[in-house]
Amino acid sequence: MDIFTYIIMGLLSVDTIRSIIAMMGLVKPNAKYSWLIYGRFQKNLIETTLNEMGFSSSESKRIMKDLRKVSQEFQNGVTPDNVTKHLIALLAKYIVKFEGKIAYGGTHTTSSQYYINTMEISHCEKDSKILCSAMVNLVDKKSIDNNKPSVVFTPKGGNSLLGMQVAQYYKACYIMAKSETDKSRINTLDHDVGAEFSVNYEGSWETKNIRSKKSIALDCNISGGSQLLDIIDELNTISKKRQLDFNLPNEVYVLFRVDNHKEVDKVFEDRNCSLYRFFDLDEEIKEMLYELKFKCENENIEIDIYDTTVSDEIDRIIHKLKEKNKLYY
Repeated sequence: MDIFTYIIMGLLSVDTIRSIIAMMGLVKPNAKYSWLIYGRFQKNLIETTLNEMGFSSSESKRIMKDLRKVSQEFQNGVTPDNVTKHLIALLAKYIVKFEGKIAYGGTHTTSSQYYINTMEISHCEKDSKILCSAMVNLVDKKSIDNNKPSVVFTPKGGNSLLGMQVAQYYKACYIMAKSETDKSRINTLDHDVGAEFSVNYEGSWETKNIRSKKSIALDCNISGGSQLLDIIDELNTISKKRQLDFNLPNEVYVLFRVDNHKEVDKVFEDRNCSLYRFFDLDEEIKEMLYELKFKCENENIEIDIYDTTVSDEIDRIIHKLKEKNKLYY
C-alpha cells in the first residue's frame, strides 16, 4: 500500500472510533471539547434515519431544513405551551426572602418580604436566554398588529440586559432611556429637544436605519410602572416638538407585576398604551415560589420543569394564579 492509502485508512479508523464513542455516549455533548467527538454525528444520524425510513437524499435535506425552521420556534426549550412554567421556575430559583419587610417601587412603593432578583437572572447566560425567550413569546402572542418591533425601549433603571437581548432577537434598535433624575442626564439651557433626545436616549442614533416604524417599551417587571410611564410621557412630549424616526410605543411588555395593590392597566390605557404581562404576584404566590425554592434546596434537586416533583409544584402555583384571576398569558 502507498502512503495515501495508509492516510485514508488512518482517517477512517479515527472516524470509526469517534462514531463508536459518540454512540456509546462516553463524552457529554455539552463538554468543552465534545465537538472533537461528535462533529456532524448528530446531523448524519438524523439523515441516515430518514434515509432508512425511505426518504431520498433530497427529501432528507428538505426535512432537515424544515426542522431548523421549527427549532427556531422552540427557543432554548421554551415554547408557547411551557413558557409560563419556565418563567415560574426561574422566579422560584431567584426569589429572596428577607426577615423583615422591604420597600420597592418608584412613585408608588410597596412592601414585601420577598424580592425576585431578575437582574441576577440576566447575568446568568443560560437563564438569561430563557428569560429572553419568555419575553419574546409574550411579545409575539400579544402584539396588536403581529409586526416585529424595530425599536425596543427600556428604562436605564430597568433590566437593560434583557432589553438588549430582545432587541438583538428581533434585529431591532435598542434604546436605553435615562430618567429625569439620572445624574448622567443632559439638559440643555436652551431646551434643545433634539440634542437632549440624542444623548438621553442611548442608542437613538441608530433609528435612522430601522426597517419599520414599530416601537415597544419593556422591562422585566413593574410595580407602579413609573419608569415605563416616564418613557411614554417624554416621547410624547418630544414628538410634538420634533419628528421621530419611529411611531410612539403603544405596546408595553413586562414579564410580571410584583404586586397588584394599585390599578396600573388604566394608567397605561390613558396614554393609549396596552400593558401586557404573564401574571401578577401577591404575597401568597411569592410564598409559594419561595417554598418551591426551599424544597428543592433541601432535597438537593434542580428547579427544572421536567422534574415531576417540581412540575407538580409549578402546576399548583399556576392553578392558584388562575384561581385569583392573575394569569393573563
